[in-house]
Formats: sequence, structure tokens, C-alpha cells
Amino acid sequence: MLKQVEIFTDGSCLGNPGPGGYGAIMRYRQHEKNLQRWLPSDHQ
Repeated sequence: MLKQVEIFTDGSCLGNPGPGGYGAIMRYRQHEKNLQRWLPSDHQ
């Protein structure tokens, strides 16, 4: 039987190029992992 994992994501930036960030939540039963990152506008 396959395991069901839920994944929720979002992200945005101000301008192009510009500062931005993203986030994700991965959920399996009562376990949860969070990923997030912010990048300044001078990131290469």
C-alpha cells in the first residue's frame, strides 16, 4: 500500500530580480517537516 504524504508550498518575490522566499510543509500522519528560505535581492 502506498503512503500518503501531503505537501503545501508557497513563495513570492518583490520585483524581478528582487528579494524573495519560499516555504513548504510536508506532512505524514502526525509528523511534519517545515522548509523555508529567504534570498536577498543581491543573491546570485
